[in-house]
Amino acid sequence: MEEICKQYESLLELEITNPKNKQKNLRLFFKPIGEIIKSLQPTAGEIEKFCLLLKEYEFRKDFFGSTGTFLSYLINHSLDSDITLITEHLEEKIWSLGDENTKNITIYGDVRSNFVGMMQRGKALVKGNVYGDVGTDLIGGSVFIKGNVEGSVGKYMQGGFITIEGNAGDNIGEEMESGTIVIEGNAGDNLGLKMKG
Repeated sequence: MEEICKQYESLLELEITNPKNKQKNLRLFFKPIGEIIKSLQPTAGEIEKFCLLLKEYEFRKDFFGSTGTFLSYLINHSLDSDITLITEHLEEKIWSLGDENTKNITIYGDVRSNFVGMMQRGKALVKGNVYGDVGTDLIGGSVFIKGNVEGSVGKYMQGGFITIEGNAGDNIGEEMESGTIVIEGNAGDNLGLKMKG
C-alpha cells in the first residue's frame, strides 16, 4: 500500500507544461509507473483500500485529471478479476475511470466523465450516477449503470453491451458500429446520430 501511495503522490506532483498535451504526457509518465504497478500486482483489497484513502487527496492539485487513470492502471494490473471501488465518500468525482478495462468492477457511488473508455471485456457496474460520457470506443464487455448518465452513451462503440437504468443525455450511440445499448429511462436528443452499424 505504501508503494501505491508513493507512486500516486508522484503523479499528483507531475507538472504538465502544455495542458493541450496533458493526456499524452500522462500516458508517457505512466509507462514507468505501469512497470512498477505490474511488479506490485495490487490485490483487489489493496485497490479498494486505496480508493478509500483518496479522501485525503481529493483537494490536491490534479486529483481530477490523474486519479481515474491511476486507478485504471491498478485495476488492469491486478491479478484479481473482481474489484470493488467505493466513491460515495468523495466530493470530487473520479474522471476517466475504467480505461481499457478487462476486469469485473463494481463501484458504489458516482463517477465522472469518460467512464470505461475503450473497455475490452469484463463487467462494469456503477451503483450511482455518471456525470459525463459512458463507453466511448467500447470494444467489448458489459456496462450497467443503476442511476442516470448526464453525457453520451456508446459513442464510437464497436461492441459490448450497455444498460442505463435511469435517464441518459444526448447523442446515444453516436457513430456506433456494433453492440447493444438499452436505456430504461428517458434519452436525450440525436439518438443514433451518424450510426454506422
